[in-house]
Amino acid sequence: AAMQVASWEGVNVAPVCITGAGNSINAEALHHFTGKHIRIATHDDAAGLAAGANWARQLYRAGATRVDRFDFHGMAKQNGKLVKDLADYAALLNPTSPAPCCVFGDVAKSCERT
Repeated sequence: AAMQVASWEGVNVAPVCITGAGNSINAEALHHFTGKHIRIATHDDAAGLAAGANWARQLYRAGATRVDRFDFHGMAKQNGKLVKDLADYAALLNPTSPAPCCVFGDVAKSCERT
């Protein structure tokens, strides 16, 4: 799903998967993110948003230049169920529409929704 969305956005990416909201980015891997713009795709639930904030803090401490995330809040699939993750989003994405992103300005808080 990450490669599909990236190709629609016309960006060059190297997807990294962290399975499980309770997991952190391994300290030995953090240096790979120095100087990079990181886009996080969490599950759209409390655990996913908390995990995203935790990962953003780790990434900023490691020297990432920007960390933002996909915001799936309120999006619905064609069957009416809510979009909960990047795979759901990729399944309905219109390639001519940019992905909605919410920037982690204050990584201690989850993104505020308007």
